[in-house]
Amino acid sequence: LSSIYLGKSIKSINSGAFDNTNMDIYVTGVDTWLRICSSFGGSRGLLYILDESGNEITDLVIPEGIITIPDCAFISTIGITRVVIPDSVTKIGKYAFEVCSSLTEVIIGDGVKTIDTGAFNNCQSLKTVALGKNVGTIYTFAFSNCEDLEEIVIPASVYYIAIDSFAKSKNLKKITFENLEDWTYCKDTMYGVSKKEVLSSDISDPKEAATFFLSKNENYYFLNKT
Repeated sequence: LSSIYLGKSIKSINSGAFDNTNMDIYVTGVDTWLRICSSFGGSRGLLYILDESGNEITDLVIPEGIITIPDCAFISTIGITRVVIPDSVTKIGKYAFEVCSSLTEVIIGDGVKTIDTGAFNNCQSLKTVALGKNVGTIYTFAFSNCEDLEEIVIPASVYYIAIDSFAKSKNLKKITFENLEDWTYCKDTMYGVSKKEVLSSDISDPKEAATFFLSKNENYYFLNKT
């Protein structure tokens, strides 16, 4: 069995029922997939989200009312080019959109507080990311290997950026920090946490901020005490 087609009438599938099957999955409707995606885990083939006419969706709009985008939910959904996440969502799970190779734009709603590990890892075509104004934490590899990403704005709400959160996003040339104050870059050691102050002058210019941040982020996480 190399692929499976799932209609919108499906309400549930037992958790783990298709885990580690490596099948390509064709499913009608975003809401349908969000109801059943935990049954397939992360070890699967490609994912195709279809509309009611059977056409592949390229503009993926998460339905209002969803609170959490599950871990690995849309991994390897190669057809989507744009993702819109509503204000109802508070967390984007681990590897939720990993290897969405055609994805170019992500709009994250103001309800999102956590962007978990690897959420957009290896989305190599990703060019535009609009972070919501209440994002607090950006975890490891959240935007790593996003080779087409050239600039991003870090909202004033962000207080934690993990090590390697933007690793190997080699064309990231501008980072705009809305809050320039009270940043430190830190490393956990056997003697405790080693902290060094980030001067506002280090990150006031978006180009210089990108150079400074990326040079440190390989070994340090960034913390804001505001």
